[in-house]
Amino acid sequence: MNFIRLFAKVKNSYVRREIILAMDVLISLVTSIVTIFVIRAIAGEAVFPPRFILVYMTAAVVGSIVLFILFRTPRIIIRHLGIKDLLPFAGAVLCKGLAVLVCLLVFGMADKWAVLAVAVDVLLTFSMLLVIRLLMIVVFDMINRRQLERYDKQRILIYGTNDKSVAAIKRLQHSTHYDIKGFIERGSGTKYLLEQLPVYSFSTDERLASILQKHDIEA
Repeated sequence: MNFIRLFAKVKNSYVRREIILAMDVLISLVTSIVTIFVIRAIAGEAVFPPRFILVYMTAAVVGSIVLFILFRTPRIIIRHLGIKDLLPFAGAVLCKGLAVLVCLLVFGMADKWAVLAVAVDVLLTFSMLLVIRLLMIVVFDMINRRQLERYDKQRILIYGTNDKSVAAIKRLQHSTHYDIKGFIERGSGTKYLLEQLPVYSFSTDERLASILQKHDIEA
């Protein structure tokens, strides 16, 4: 098994930190929007006028971006829900709430409904960040497990294109030991498909070696 190739495949299955940061900010934004409009629907539209919503959302978005970067939450992968993993998320979300509350105080909008909105927003944001992060881990582990199973198999080519070779494909296509990459035959013909698998041709030992190396064939 080519461990360098396997490592590259597994490594590339993880999402870049910039994408995780954008996702965390989006989660924070969505929870803020949901919080405001749910409370607004319960208490009445006069509770949160458009100016309040503009100030609140601006502070929430800017605060989320800055604080997630400062607390380095995109770097954290939660596997066992340890305190060490939870603290950066808790710190970032609490500081986001404080940032929003300070902005509302500056603009003279910090009443009891505003405090309620910030408190609910903090709880929802923290909960959703943890849930999404855990779901990401489950998905990534599934992807990596499949890749490990795939590259544990021996990559092979079936020699020949006659009925016996096709029958061998039928027998081995669900094998847990072999990963069939196609057929190979001696000749100078162009590549074509048989049983939805490529057929490679070679006329010299150098050409055969090139095919085996290019497709990482082991047998």
